[in-house]
Amino acid sequence: MKATIIIHKIVFTIVAIVLFVTAFQIFEKLKVYGLSIASIQSKGGNTLWEAYYQQVGYVYICLAEFMKFISAGISGIILCITYKE
Repeated sequence: MKATIIIHKIVFTIVAIVLFVTAFQIFEKLKVYGLSIASIQSKGGNTLWEAYYQQVGYVYICLAEFMKFISAGISGIILCITYKE
């Protein structure tokens, strides 16, 4: 009985770490894409489309940061439940 509990703790710890690392990498890539969208500029000057793409890029950046916090929270909850005595 004790060995299965230890195995479950190890498995859930690995799941939490993999979830956090994978999500962090994915959302960091989304942030980079948001930065590249936000940096689109027209040759002639400020246009409505340029302003639109800048705002969409900022939305992606904020979404990426928010999702990083959510994935860290979910990973933390998994660890808390796993090591709850």
